[in-house]
Amino acid sequence: MKNYKDIQAWFGDRGEIEKSLSINSKTKFKIIQSNNDEKWLFIEDKEYNEVELYFMDSLYCELYDGYPIRKKIYKMDMDKFETEYVDFNWKKDNLKTIVNNIYGE
Repeated sequence: MKNYKDIQAWFGDRGEIEKSLSINSKTKFKIIQSNNDEKWLFIEDKEYNEVELYFMDSLYCELYDGYPIRKKIYKMDMDKFETEYVDFNWKKDNLKTIVNNIYGE
């Protein structure tokens, strides 16, 4: 699966027509293979402002988990309270760590 049309078809083949139709060429996604050779899909869902995680080696399309696209971090520094925003980390190493932590690896 290399492009958004493949991802549309994957959701559509599993009966998720509405989700399939919401995916376009601007939808950000990555497929990661775990240490035990399972495929996982990370896909941005702007409607819910999160990155969704799906297990791909299944006949079903079930959301495994979701992560905020942007999260707020509060810091206390020298008696100052600061707010910082951090975007979801799409780097392959981070995604692989998320997937492998599912199995405690």
